[in-house]
Amino acid sequence: MVKSNFNQFMKETQKEIEKLQDKQKLEAKKIVLGAYNKILDESPVDKSLYKHSHEITVNKKGKDLSNKKVEEKIPVGEVEAKISSELGTIANLKFKDGDNIYIQNRLSYSTAIENGASKQHPPLLYERTTRYAEKLIKKAKL
Repeated sequence: MVKSNFNQFMKETQKEIEKLQDKQKLEAKKIVLGAYNKILDESPVDKSLYKHSHEITVNKKGKDLSNKKVEEKIPVGEVEAKISSELGTIANLKFKDGDNIYIQNRLSYSTAIENGASKQHPPLLYERTTRYAEKLIKKAKL
């Protein structure tokens, strides 16, 4: 009888741990979503491929596109599809404790824009977004 109660206790404890882990993952996804939205809202370039070329990955940085010729104009439908795709990526993110989640832009001129080449908005978008995400993490107590 004691063993049965212990097994039940362990099952219930495991379920509670899983609930907490699910809650933490949901909070982490909210933080990634908040950071991604901040990048879109505060992009230093109002209308271009740059604004819509941010990618979300877990534990890997994307390939460098600096040697690729990139088309500057992108149809509205493709922009909406790209944003929808990244939002889907956030919703389906699979990660565990200790994983790194990257939001990055791999276009050849992204570093120049980050460092102030565009005068449309302030530079250092990723630096500001990192500080914003750190505040969200502290607030969520993850």
